Amino acid sequence: MTTRSKGRTQSAKKKSSSSRSRSSASSSRSRQKAPQKGSVGFGDYLHMFIRSKAFVPIITILVIGLIIGLDFLFSMNDFNKFFTILGVELLIALVCWIIITLIGIGKHKSEQDRA
Repeated sequence: MTTRSKGRTQSAKKKSSSSRSRSSASSSRSRQKAPQKGSVGFGDYLHMFIRSKAFVPIITILVIGLIIGLDFLFSMNDFNKFFTILGVELLIALVCWIIITLIGIGKHKSEQDRA
């Protein structure tokens, strides 16, 4: 008889603890904040920045600063290496800009010929 009563008390304890966990889970769900319709997040600010006129100049300055910083890092404080690396990068950028410009001019002329 004692084993049955122990079993019953243990099962009763399990039931009460499981009901407590269920109620705490449901109450934690109700405590979670629902997203508000009027709230503004980081993504909204990012999209506004990307669409602004300041995006291109700021990103250009950051990229140039990153390239010069990496050049300093690779040259290890040897100014001859730094200016050599920077000169090669500038030549590559100039050649790429000329190629892109020529391709753009060619596309513009072909569009005018079709019209």
